[in-house]
Amino acid sequence: MKKKVISFFKKHSTKAYKSKELAEKLNITTEYEYSSLKSVLYNLSMENFLLRTGKKYRLNRPSGSNKITGILNINAAGYGFVISKNLKMGDVFIAARNLGTAFNGDTVEVSLFAKQKGKNIRVIERNKKEIVGTLKKSKSFYFIEPNDPKIHRDIYIDKSALNKAKVGDKVVVDKLFWNSSLLNPEGRITEVLGKAGSMDAEVISIAREFNLRYKFPDSVTDESGKIDFNLSDIDVKKRLDFRKKNVFTIDPADAKDFDDALSIEKLQNGNFRVGVHIADVGYYVSPNSNIDEE
Repeated sequence: MKKKVISFFKKHSTKAYKSKELAEKLNITTEYEYSSLKSVLYNLSMENFLLRTGKKYRLNRPSGSNKITGILNINAAGYGFVISKNLKMGDVFIAARNLGTAFNGDTVEVSLFAKQKGKNIRVIERNKKEIVGTLKKSKSFYFIEPNDPKIHRDIYIDKSALNKAKVGDKVVVDKLFWNSSLLNPEGRITEVLGKAGSMDAEVISIAREFNLRYKFPDSVTDESGKIDFNLSDIDVKKRLDFRKKNVFTIDPADAKDFDDALSIEKLQNGNFRVGVHIADVGYYVSPNSNIDEE
């Protein structure tokens, strides 16, 4: 229904219609379809695709201004599109040379100079206050190569803003300054995450890039340090006891947890018994504890 209504108003962009008039145009005859139509009209007006005047709806066409506001989405090939809630006629294409000082994801204002094409981008709000990347050095200056391939420019770093980071480190950059598309953006290093390529640095850099928390709260780590690993006789009697068997973990040395194990023993009849063991970690987590909530 929504696609049908949008298509109709694009073809009849200069006229206004009441819901009943539109129902006739779209050959809507049942109460169910008519109810669905009214719901679609309401939602499209809330999305600013349609303007409502009294009982009539018409296409919301930009008037008196050739500027729109939206979110910039930069393609890996270097060009971009501005996606606006106020313009449902299609995304506005931005050539690479017209991107100005905007990053991918920024909220921008763009001037239309042809059908579905824009230029003269003005940044209204930055999408990211920090950028994660790898510190590198040319002959005369330092720069950050961003993790995100859609961030299409390297970030220059003055020597005084290195914050003890070394070439090859994965770092976090803030205080971004960029007011000329003829120059690269500049920033300062606020945090060193570790050597690029190392597991810890890569995991943390991904978390920082997407604003994900990667450290446990103190309440959780404090509680985990107080876990009693001594088993009571009652708990032992409820389980098979493999402590005198050769049971070996199979998780690799760089695993985050060690909860999988195997055992093997030869039986008297010449057969082998293979045991697959999974650690019952939940046994040590009390319901409604800080660890449980985390």
